[in-house]
Amino acid sequence: MRVMLTIVGFVVAILLGMIVGYAVLGHKSIADILYPETWAHIFQLVFAP
Repeated sequence: MRVMLTIVGFVVAILLGMIVGYAVLGHKSIADILYPETWAHIFQLVFAP
């Protein structure tokens, strides 16, 4: 039970972090978080040579 609550808490924290970081601070749509293109772009920005 404790492990399941930890995993659920982790997932909730990740989702809230994405919403705050991308939608609130970045002034983008919350729905854009779900698109793979968004994550590909972020990955390219972070790991660009």
